[in-house]
Amino acid sequence: MFFVALALFALAYATAEAAVLTDEQITALTQEEAVAITDEEWFNIFTPRCTPTSTYYWSSQYLSDIRDCHYYYECVGFKPVRMECAANLHWNSKLNTCDYPAQAGCRSYSPAIVPIFPV
Repeated sequence: MFFVALALFALAYATAEAAVLTDEQITALTQEEAVAITDEEWFNIFTPRCTPTSTYYWSSQYLSDIRDCHYYYECVGFKPVRMECAANLHWNSKLNTCDYPAQAGCRSYSPAIVPIFPV
């Protein structure tokens, strides 16, 4: 089972520009495998990377936190720094701002709620 999870993580990391697993890959994990992922591993596997741009020092880059819609990342240098939206707001990746949950359209994945069997 460990190797199945490792293969899924490697596939997601290598093939997805934002390193985000698909719904099918998320549901393929067993609950034990998903819960075994530490916060640091989750960050390293699932968090998008900061990339340089031609206007890098004059513009900010923001990244969604796929595990919790209340948080997002702001790139400082090449390092993503976790930021928090104000109470009851979610990160809206289309507008790059915190917004009401109904407007933000954010979907989060939590290893604690990954079903054992695909639904």
